[in-house]
Amino acid sequence: MHYLFLDTNIFLHFKDFEQIEWKKLLNTKDNIEIVFAPTVISELDKHKYDSNRNKANKAKKIIKKVKENILSNVNSNIKISISTNFLNTQIFTDKNLDKSNQDDCILATIIDFKNKLNGKDKVTFVTDDTNFFLKCLIHNVVTLELPDEYLIIEESEEKKKIKQLEKEINFYKNCEPIITISLDNETNHPVIKKPIIEMPEWQTIEVIKEEIWNKFKKPYVNISELDSEFKD
Repeated sequence: MHYLFLDTNIFLHFKDFEQIEWKKLLNTKDNIEIVFAPTVISELDKHKYDSNRNKANKAKKIIKKVKENILSNVNSNIKISISTNFLNTQIFTDKNLDKSNQDDCILATIIDFKNKLNGKDKVTFVTDDTNFFLKCLIHNVVTLELPDEYLIIEESEEKKKIKQLEKEINFYKNCEPIITISLDNETNHPVIKKPIIEMPEWQTIEVIKEEIWNKFKKPYVNISELDSEFKD
């Protein structure tokens, strides 16, 4: 068995762990099992309420998947487990690790897990954190960095807001009401023509009506009054 411990940043910023070709990356034919360190579970749980929606949704998706696979025995193309062994506090002393440091807690979990395996099983830690990567090498923990092809490039919330504002500005530039009045050839009654404004998908009709009215208030034209004036 080849056990994989994934850092929190791998779950949040890379493709779903089930979509990654682990055997190819590790150059192995062994069965793969993803082991969640308790500290990683805790960090993902906090990210469920992150102000970044993409990050929050990703964290919720991973937590849900863990629950489904472990508690409900849902079939998956890769085995998932949580390291529930009581963490040997002596490891922190022996390896000069800090209990208050989250990276050190994950590292201690991996070392403890590795020490309890038989000689045939392997353990690899996957992280995108350079400092963490180097620390693992110092403690003889095999570490893997994922290729950029698995990285998810997401737009920042600020860029999304700017794009939305640009879209709204362009919309309003082209939708100011221009009313034309002419006489009907047959009845000599006034005819008021207004341009047809196509509603964008990102707004409701009610919101559009209110915003246009507030932004482009025009004197109200009463057709009946116009009619009487023309007759006079």
